[in-house]
Amino acid sequence: MKKWIGIVTALFLALGTATAFADHIQPVEPKHIKNKKAKKQFDQGVKELKKDNFSAAVIYFQAAEKFDPNVPEFHVDTALALAAQGQKFQAKNEFDQAANLIAQAASTGTPPKG
Repeated sequence: MKKWIGIVTALFLALGTATAFADHIQPVEPKHIKNKKAKKQFDQGVKELKKDNFSAAVIYFQAAEKFDPNVPEFHVDTALALAAQGQKFQAKNEFDQAANLIAQAASTGTPPKG
């Protein structure tokens, strides 16, 4: 639960102070990524995010989402990178997707994949 409180806090920060926030972005890492292709893309996205190469990070995180679309953290990290670029609307959509995945998992009684 504490992990998701941090994510929600990041959402408010990202949507409110996109450019200033960019210096403080830390990726939200899933505990386990089963799909090897998704893991490879995610890891590359993290590298790009840490280098402040947000547009490349978005591409890698979105590729990870395509290989495993049910991992909320992929959507959160995509949102963080988008918000750092000032793309608030797109960032909100990614955060919404993450929230929907978490809600789906809660309604079925299974924890989110990541």
